[in-house]
Amino acid sequence: MKNYNYEYRLFEYEGDWICAFPDLPGCSGVGDTPEEALADGELAKELWLDVYFEEHNSYPKPKNLYSKEYNGKILIRTTSSLHKDLVIQAENEGVSLNQYCCQLLAFGLGESKQKNTVHFHINYSLPTDNSTKKSDVDWEKGSFGEKVLPLQRAI
Repeated sequence: MKNYNYEYRLFEYEGDWICAFPDLPGCSGVGDTPEEALADGELAKELWLDVYFEEHNSYPKPKNLYSKEYNGKILIRTTSSLHKDLVIQAENEGVSLNQYCCQLLAFGLGESKQKNTVHFHINYSLPTDNSTKKSDVDWEKGSFGEKVLPLQRAI
């Protein structure tokens, strides 16, 4: 077996520890402690690589996305009409084209990270009659200014 060094991510999720290998899709280990997750992950990695080698007669090269140095420069090729629209929007916002594109990319990245998040509203009406006892609920302000119940844990 080629002696590649595959990066792993170790994190806690819902009380379990997970060891995931970004360069090996679907390859991960689970444990009650970080050490157990890492040991389980190493076993999963060996099995994953065995199957991969049987199918491809080679091992995947690590991408090392997390340990690479990045200079902050990217080049984007686009259509002339999109380029024009971006320039006009940046001018309307009073920022440079570069700054405007960075804002759009950051917003888009934030949106894509939220795709796995469940959003829901609970409609709950309190009686308007003054004789009613005050609610024990500490209401929060929703994104549209409405009152919403605070969530204790994500679903």
